[in-house]
Amino acid sequence: MSVLIVKNVTSEGPGTIEDHLRSANIPFTLIDLEQGSPLPAVHDYSHLIILGGPMAVYEMDRTPYLSAEARFIEQAVKASKHMAGYLPGRPATRPCARRSCLSRQAEGDRMV
Repeated sequence: MSVLIVKNVTSEGPGTIEDHLRSANIPFTLIDLEQGSPLPAVHDYSHLIILGGPMAVYEMDRTPYLSAEARFIEQAVKASKHMAGYLPGRPATRPCARRSCLSRQAEGDRMV
C-alpha cells in the first residue's frame, strides 16, 4: 500500500490522517499543489487522499492547478484507485468521479 496525500492549500495539512498513517507504518507522500509540487503518475500510488481548501471546484480559472488535479483524479478513477476527498477536495472529485462512483455503487463495490 502506498498513499498520496494532495494538499491544495499550504496552511491546511492532513492532521490525524498523517498521524494514523505514521502509527500504522503505511508509506505516504505529501504534495502541496499551492507550492507548485508536481502531480506524480497515478500508477505510483494505491490510495489517494485529496485535501481541501477555501476554493471551490468551479474556480479552476482562479486556481490554475485545479485543472491538472481534476485530470489527475479522472485518471485515478479510471485506474480504480482508492480515493478519499475532504472538503472541498471531495466536491472536486465529484465532477471527475461521479459516473465511476455511481457505477461502483450499483455493482455493490464501495469507494474506500
